[in-house]
Amino acid sequence: MDPSELTAAGLAPAIASGEVKAREATDAVLAHIESRDPEIHAYLSVMPHKARAQADDVDRRVALGEPVGPLAGVPVAVKDNMCVVG
Repeated sequence: MDPSELTAAGLAPAIASGEVKAREATDAVLAHIESRDPEIHAYLSVMPHKARAQADDVDRRVALGEPVGPLAGVPVAVKDNMCVVG
């Protein structure tokens, strides 16, 4: 299953069940950003190391059977007009 072809609503349960790895979904999104952003300049910053670390943590928790949140492992982008901490 190609995670880049799934919506967030389809990707979330696939990650929670272990059918798709969060790391795989994250890598697919990061590859898309790397290939397209030089042309469109949509991102002010991308944090691939942090994204991959968080994806690996979700995959670890799923493998252990621990509960994960409803959107755990689903890559997201945050618009720069939102105030966020961390």
